[in-house]
Amino acid sequence: MEPRVVKSYAHLDCSGAVVYSRSGPSVNHDMPLRLCADGVDTAASSSSPLVPPHEYVRGAHYLIIVRHYATETILADESRRCVATGRGYVSVDCTALRVAYFVDAHCTQPQFVLLLHPPLAVTCAVLHPATDSTMPRRVPTTQYLKKYDARDCDGRLDFVAMLSGAAAEAQDTQSCLDGFALNPTRPSPSEFAADELYWRYDHGNVSGLVRDRACVAYLPRQFVRVDCKAKTACFFRDDQCAEMQNISSHGGLMHMLPAELPSSVSCIIPSAENAQVTSETSNNDGINGGGISPFGAVMLLVVSIFAVVGAVVVGRIRRANGRRDDVERIRLVGGVNT
Repeated sequence: MEPRVVKSYAHLDCSGAVVYSRSGPSVNHDMPLRLCADGVDTAASSSSPLVPPHEYVRGAHYLIIVRHYATETILADESRRCVATGRGYVSVDCTALRVAYFVDAHCTQPQFVLLLHPPLAVTCAVLHPATDSTMPRRVPTTQYLKKYDARDCDGRLDFVAMLSGAAAEAQDTQSCLDGFALNPTRPSPSEFAADELYWRYDHGNVSGLVRDRACVAYLPRQFVRVDCKAKTACFFRDDQCAEMQNISSHGGLMHMLPAELPSSVSCIIPSAENAQVTSETSNNDGINGGGISPFGAVMLLVVSIFAVVGAVVVGRIRRANGRRDDVERIRLVGGVNT
């Protein structure tokens, strides 16, 4: 029997970088093979190591805990302090070499874990180096995930999310597909609905604009309706925003939008002549004036958003034909996250 490994990914559809892995005798004997569910899968692997380095977040530290029965590898990043494991959540501190287990997506409710023996080893390491001696270093760019009202991406913009730094570097440009596009071209005011309000938000590592009082897809088959006046955001499973989405189970949704509108977030009319969507860095890395400024590196955990992601902000659908070795590519296709 081939060794098995549990992997938690940056996205609910099990695409993106691996943010958590577990392997060893307990996984081989106790964990059945499982297709992707809420960003976590269990698969047989003939690779050595079981999770190739390029599958981890580039340049990020991981806490590695070796025990008699299993080895856990957990992302340790300021932008994501709570990682899904498939049986709960975990938060680590690489500096102190500490780990804590939780039952909730925000890592606030401790989980009782009985450990009969101390770990054999606990280390902190970068598993996927930021640079490769055989390749020139890629300069971080800014990418925009955009959702248009028309499937050919020729209509108005209903939703925009900005990715920068490592988050943007991990993406490949994607042409229009079912109204979604992912590219480095910043949207202009003329692309937004004329004279309409958009909810302008900056929540941790995510910045963006959502059209007010419209049923908007922010990921394939995931919808939101925001209300600038009521300062609320509600999430749905259907394009009529009739079937409410349960956002308390797993965090693939959590990093895309905050569950309610903080008082510091405003609504603007981006089609106005002076409302430029910009990619220039601001002092607070947030949204200033009429535009979106870059958000930080890994687009993972943000405290008090709406559920836990093993996932990250862009509706990434797992590549059907496998992944390239140097970077994980994404496909913006519908029909997932049911």
